[in-house]
Amino acid sequence: MTCFLCQRIADIQAGTNPYFVTELETGYVVLGDFQCWRGYTLFISKHCKPELHHLETATRSKFLQEMATVAEAVCNVFRPAKLNYEMLGNLVPHMHWHFFPRRLDEPDRLSPVWERYATAKDDPSYKPGVEEMNDMRTALRREIDRLLGR
Repeated sequence: MTCFLCQRIADIQAGTNPYFVTELETGYVVLGDFQCWRGYTLFISKHCKPELHHLETATRSKFLQEMATVAEAVCNVFRPAKLNYEMLGNLVPHMHWHFFPRRLDEPDRLSPVWERYATAKDDPSYKPGVEEMNDMRTALRREIDRLLGR
């Protein structure tokens, strides 16, 4: 069976992933397929490994450094009250970070994101239009480039 995130990476490389933001040395930045939390972003490792300690030390350090840069860019662009970081891997063991921008006016702001995630991912009201998605991708890519000095 093919890894779900390896297939997503193949889609990025083929130019068919509409959520792709930018490529970094150790991973790919993508917006979430749904935007229950405006600015929901993922950073997918280029290495199909389940654990951080499976990476060589230099690659692991770079991956964590780039993860922090992506998180900073998400904060700068989407201005959450708090940013939640998650790297679980229970369903998809390929390393990937989730960044959930949290807002003070969320009805369930004191609950973990996973309580809403299961239903939100299938709710069509959380699917941004093409123009909104393009605007979000462009703003996030520009901020990452600015932070990296490129």
